[in-house]
Amino acid sequence: MSNEKTAKSGTVLVVDDDPEIRLLATEILRAEGYTVFEAEDASRCMKWLNVVQPSLILLDVNMPEVDGYRLCKTIRETYPSLPATILFVTSNKTADDVMMSRKVGGDYFLTKPFTAIQLVAGIKKAVIMKRRQLMGG
Repeated sequence: MSNEKTAKSGTVLVVDDDPEIRLLATEILRAEGYTVFEAEDASRCMKWLNVVQPSLILLDVNMPEVDGYRLCKTIRETYPSLPATILFVTSNKTADDVMMSRKVGGDYFLTKPFTAIQLVAGIKKAVIMKRRQLMGG
């Protein structure tokens, strides 16, 4: 049953420079049946994208060297056919943040700190919004 659930849920790439957030998100997502890969920065994220095609990327905004917005833009430009939903995660969510996330190709926004319920609900909302966007709605 675990393999069946994993196959239904998909693959997630968690990109966050905070090891505690990566661990928390990974534990929550694995419990929900996702296959999870982790990256602590833009460089590792891009290396993973050469190997796996996640259905979802959980992307921190505030990271050293390359922030989440620039990384999202790079992902969308480098892998234009990658259908991954990109869910931004940050502790500071303003109207400007939401606008910037959309501008660079993000699909949804989740505020830190988050609970397991909020993360799972945020993923479901992000996936629904992505589907609507792909269907032209």
